[in-house]
Amino acid sequence: MRRCLVGLLCWPLWANADTLLVGVEALNMAPVYRLDARGEYQGFANDLLRDFAQRSGHELQIRPWPVARLYQEFFAGRIDLKFPDSPLWEEQQRTQLQIAYSAPVLAYLDGIMRLSPEAHQHTPGKPFRVGVIRGFSSVDFLYAAERYTLVRASSLEQLYRLLAKGRVDGIFFNALSINYQLRHDAKLLKQPLHLDQHLPYLQGHYRLSSIQRPDVIAEFDQYLIEHAAQVAQLKRKWGMPSTLP
Repeated sequence: MRRCLVGLLCWPLWANADTLLVGVEALNMAPVYRLDARGEYQGFANDLLRDFAQRSGHELQIRPWPVARLYQEFFAGRIDLKFPDSPLWEEQQRTQLQIAYSAPVLAYLDGIMRLSPEAHQHTPGKPFRVGVIRGFSSVDFLYAAERYTLVRASSLEQLYRLLAKGRVDGIFFNALSINYQLRHDAKLLKQPLHLDQHLPYLQGHYRLSSIQRPDVIAEFDQYLIEHAAQVAQLKRKWGMPSTLP
């Protein structure tokens, strides 16, 4: 798109567009997002954010951080946008902040994934060992009772190894992502994992958020409406439901 004035040269509408720093998780959550071997952000989230930026005239600098560090940068106001985000995560740290959230982008279901669907029949009196990614402190309130022990690791691959060796009883992770990775990563277990619905789990929607740029969140909401067909196409490309529950 170009804008012209009589007697002057034409210039791109976004010639003076700002560069937005987008904080993302340095985590393998394929097909939603992951880092490739070169550390490049890939997946549905990358395609969505890039398409939004191209259509709205923004430049994006997407920077991955470990989950805990990403929260520090975001709550300190040092990044423009965060994805994914939810008002349900790290609720206590959000109470004094004015955070703008987009409309829902993608539904998520995070819970305890186990090797057997009958595995909820756990040995009474023995702590249930939950494998969880470092920085996922939102799960602390879910499994705060004495019957749970949290075992933290830096990556999903480490959690897989702990589960395979019987050092944890289940893995807290996204149900869609964990089984996608089982099907596509030869280094991981080939046995499908099952959500244990007898144990607490989290359900909600991924959103784009910002402390510094609520105006961009408003633009993104408009993008989701005006380009709903393109968003649905990206979801199909990455094997995700095209509609929200």
